Amino acid sequence: MKMKAMIGITGSIMKNGDQQFCDHNQTYVGHDYIEAIQAVDAIPLVLPVLINKDDVTAIISRIDGLIISGGYDVSPDMYQQDAHTLLGDTLKARDIYEMALIKEALHQKKPILGICRGMQLVNISFGGTLYQDISLMKPTAIQHIQSGAPSTSSHDIHIARESVLQAVFSQNTIAVNSFHHQVVHQVADGFKISAISEDGLIEAIESEGELHILGVQWHPEMLADMIPLFRHFVKETQVRQVAI
Repeated sequence: MKMKAMIGITGSIMKNGDQQFCDHNQTYVGHDYIEAIQAVDAIPLVLPVLINKDDVTAIISRIDGLIISGGYDVSPDMYQQDAHTLLGDTLKARDIYEMALIKEALHQKKPILGICRGMQLVNISFGGTLYQDISLMKPTAIQHIQSGAPSTSSHDIHIARESVLQAVFSQNTIAVNSFHHQVVHQVADGFKISAISEDGLIEAIESEGELHILGVQWHPEMLADMIPLFRHFVKETQVRQVAI
């Protein structure tokens, strides 16, 4: 019997989010991630933020692929910058923990998918940087924090030739949703840009060589036509299971 892939999805901490337990933090992840992984016949596993990183090796050994989910802004001191006035809320404990997960997943050769903030953190983990707000890059007429429902797309992106995304979607242009005010600035060594928006913002990056690390700036888990992306990701975990 073929074993289903186990996909770890990083959670976040909701501060004082529940009215009944308003003085207690809560671990959470958007349920769309869960549904997207189940839709491609894999098992989702939510990974809480752990202050003690001693168990990172054991955690990664028990999953087949790692998804770094969206959420807070990444702490700018993680890429040697001072906080700008336009910086949003951060959660440094999560940054540190997820960077440890990424490092260990790399060591164990487990595929990584970074989504929105997750793509930004992947880039930082390998030495890249961010613009702390899109306005610090250049003016744009595209609404990168869309007003429409998350399950609808708001702008197109242009996919690079011979990229993972082109192989997945067999298209040069696709429509995506958009909920971010930060964006990749300098791309980390060992990565290449695999998609950009019409206004020149980096919308996807991917690792070069034999590694399988992909980052996307939008939220594919909320879009019905993005199932091929998750199917590809799960397929990569199974390829590596056989190789190992």
